[in-house]
Amino acid sequence: MNIPFGGANGGVCCNPLEMSRRELQGLTRRFTSEIAMLIDPEKDRPAPDMFTNEQTMAWMMDTYSMQMGYSVPGVVTGKPLVVGGSVGRREATGRGLVNLIAAAVERMGLLPEKLTAVVQGFGNVGSVAALELAEKGVKVIAASDVYGAACDPDGLPVASMIRHTEGGESVGIPGREGDVEHGVAGDPVRHPGAVRHRGPDHKGERVADPVPHPCRGGKRSDHAGGRGNPVEKDVFIIADVLGNAGGVTASCFEWVQDTQKFFRDIEEVNRQLKRIMLGAFQEVLELANQKGVSHRMAALMIGISRVAAAMHYRGLHP
Repeated sequence: MNIPFGGANGGVCCNPLEMSRRELQGLTRRFTSEIAMLIDPEKDRPAPDMFTNEQTMAWMMDTYSMQMGYSVPGVVTGKPLVVGGSVGRREATGRGLVNLIAAAVERMGLLPEKLTAVVQGFGNVGSVAALELAEKGVKVIAASDVYGAACDPDGLPVASMIRHTEGGESVGIPGREGDVEHGVAGDPVRHPGAVRHRGPDHKGERVADPVPHPCRGGKRSDHAGGRGNPVEKDVFIIADVLGNAGGVTASCFEWVQDTQKFFRDIEEVNRQLKRIMLGAFQEVLELANQKGVSHRMAALMIGISRVAAAMHYRGLHP
């Protein structure tokens, strides 16, 4: 993405679904205290991921700020607006992915209103992506989460489903429960927004065969191996490292705003997000065509080549 963000993930092994708010806060604050010497607005800036949200990041920011003796909003991203967060950050991963889907659809000469979509993982990413797709005219015919699924060939009421799940309910709604692998017709775009172990590794061809255009907004690729590898079929796959980059890109926006103490409006955030996502998308396509490699390999080649070039110019120390 050509932004000054990157790095790895870290966390605590626990089941937050079985923990109280007080327990989650205590865990978060202790974890933040333990890594306080490793994080800093100019060094390492945590962002939300699995089972974390704006509240988690607010606790982290507050804990670090208490140790420093003054407010340091730029130490983490994904915070609530009132403590230095950015508009559009929560929706950025799903919205960024849909920007790429729209570009891919246009490249393939398809019409959004003629397409159907299946969303595996109706969470922070999948629900936003489903809503964005629906607003572009794509018919969302199936969605699932870890608790259930909903399927309707005539199209699901995405907005009402989001309100339903925000209340703590499963994606499955009365009259629409079913197996998302059945009833999928037309020319579907498949969006896996689930974590890796919820993906179709173990189902192979049953998922790959009826889905000609998969894309990904969740964590890591589940299309790199397995007996039903869609890479070997006539499909257009948006590389996972690119497809889910909207979140980290918007996190960079938030960090810049916290540093400058000047905040952008939603139109500017979305415009810049789309510009960066589509720019990276075009780079990946061009390199993939030039080298005859997959989009995923091209995305990795671009990222690694930038690190290599930087190391070359900076040299070794001492």
